Amino acid sequence: MRAKLKLEQIMRSRNFIFSFLAFTLVLASASFAIYPPANFKAVANSKAQTVVLRWDAVKDAVGYNVYRKEATDVAYRKINIAPVTSLQYIDRRVVAEADNLYVVRSVFADGTESADSIAVGAPLMIVNTTATITTLRNKPLTARSIKDGRIKTFAGPGDVITYRISYANNGFSAAKNVKINYRIPDGTKLAGTPLTKRGAKALVSYFDKVSKRWVSEIEKEENISMVSFLIKNAIPPVQVNRVNGIIDLNVTIEL
Repeated sequence: MRAKLKLEQIMRSRNFIFSFLAFTLVLASASFAIYPPANFKAVANSKAQTVVLRWDAVKDAVGYNVYRKEATDVAYRKINIAPVTSLQYIDRRVVAEADNLYVVRSVFADGTESADSIAVGAPLMIVNTTATITTLRNKPLTARSIKDGRIKTFAGPGDVITYRISYANNGFSAAKNVKINYRIPDGTKLAGTPLTKRGAKALVSYFDKVSKRWVSEIEKEENISMVSFLIKNAIPPVQVNRVNGIIDLNVTIEL
């Protein structure tokens, strides 16, 4: 009986020692853990053919390695020679019309790396808005660009204005879930079916200035002050001055 109790005490002691050692190893690994950078972002500059990458600092990191791949590639390739000691890296070897993705890894003092950061691309969305007026005599006139939300025209009662919102991705990666908010100029009213669209599929919502909420269906057209287009389909990079898609928003002047 005593031998059995003694054996149980020995086993409990061994279990305690193993648990303590395991806990100590966890603490040690946690204290020396190195994490991937957070807040990783990419900004395309198609004119300079560069992508500027930025991220947050990681405690205990002595540098960072930047990796790039095309969306169709399996593995990333490191694009910096020595670990980057700043929180920014400029990729000057991007290829036009390539769909590039990036990750960054923290580097520890012994040369080991962290896991990958989130993967980011570098789209560069270009949105232009123009207006075309169709008068009662059915002679379309092209108005000036209305990026500032105002328009000076010779439109009169019954004339129809078509606001054409065109969008293009002139970056170095596909743009996904692009959201375009358009403020309807004062003095206009949404016509019956206000939206026609070409190109990528768009989800449309309207801001009701009375209830101050976004709605998916028009209830009172005169209350609508903004339209939001969420383009779900990926918009590929084009690298030239041509348009990926066009959205026509038809409104009527209310004078």
